[in-house]
Amino acid sequence: MQAGSSGTVVLVHGGFVDGSGWQGVYDHLKKDGYNVAVVQNPTLSLKGDVAATNMIIDAQSEPVILVGHSYGGAVITEAGTNPNVAALVYIAAFAPDKGESVGSLIKDPPPGAPVRARGMVSLEKGTSHFVAVDRWGNVASETSTIESGFGSGLMVNGYYLNNELTDFSFVPTMDGLPVANRIEGGKRPRSSMSPTIVYGPDGRIRLAIGAAGGATIIVQVAKAIMGVVDWKLSAQEALGLEHVRRERV
Repeated sequence: MQAGSSGTVVLVHGGFVDGSGWQGVYDHLKKDGYNVAVVQNPTLSLKGDVAATNMIIDAQSEPVILVGHSYGGAVITEAGTNPNVAALVYIAAFAPDKGESVGSLIKDPPPGAPVRARGMVSLEKGTSHFVAVDRWGNVASETSTIESGFGSGLMVNGYYLNNELTDFSFVPTMDGLPVANRIEGGKRPRSSMSPTIVYGPDGRIRLAIGAAGGATIIVQVAKAIMGVVDWKLSAQEALGLEHVRRERV
């Protein structure tokens, strides 16, 4: 499709991101004169994401060029049967064949696909989160950790000292390049702790939240906030949602 010709580009994002990841592509295509729409997938299920994509496709008055990145490739493969789709474009995306899924492709990569050994992941056991609200409406959201069951194993005046050294990467190099989170003097360790207070449009506190669970904390907190704010779930329903994450170690 040439710039200025009839047609609309519909962009479908991958997992663990949202439609804002297409901002640069969107701006470039708009500047060149294309009509562009970005799908905001709920990423709760493939079926739901396909339905969200079809909703955007059906809203277009012109043939659609459907573009998918990463997991979005699986979405456009399913949504590509929509009669308003003129072409499919896969950008570093999964393109499952009949009977395949993203899960099966990851588990059994095709010949020639790069395979990386997974590093060791230590399970975090010493983090707690609490939220406190007083009768005047003041709210505190705090995540506290000593990193492991007994922290560093050192006790001072009845308190165990924490052991944040394990928040560093113990592997100093990977593929010949220095790891950003490697242990070095004068550095602060990476932390996933995300104590959060969410305010509504009226300025009142809507939600106070945090989590334990090491590197999973960010996903847990983001999932719950989206559940309450975007999907209108109760706090209990949002906390009960399953979460999916991919960690490169």
